[in-house]
Amino acid sequence: MGLFGDEKSAQIAALQQEKGELGARVRKIYAAFIEARGRIEQLEGALAVANAEVASAKRLVAKARERQKASVERANRFKSKLNKLACQESV
Repeated sequence: MGLFGDEKSAQIAALQQEKGELGARVRKIYAAFIEARGRIEQLEGALAVANAEVASAKRLVAKARERQKASVERANRFKSKLNKLACQESV
């Protein structure tokens, strides 16, 4: 009977050791998870800043295109006036 008791004690000890190892692995994985979550939050913040910068750049580009378009339109009106004056002088 003592032989079976020793076997059970050995099984219990092995299971307790395995439980301890699994607990350590769980803690290690959880720590990595927490670290990854923090990194994700940092990246989300950086992404928000980058998206804001992109939106600002798009607004600046649109504004510059509008100024360029207005400038071209003014130049075309000026050319048209010059052509009209040149035609009037030649008549």
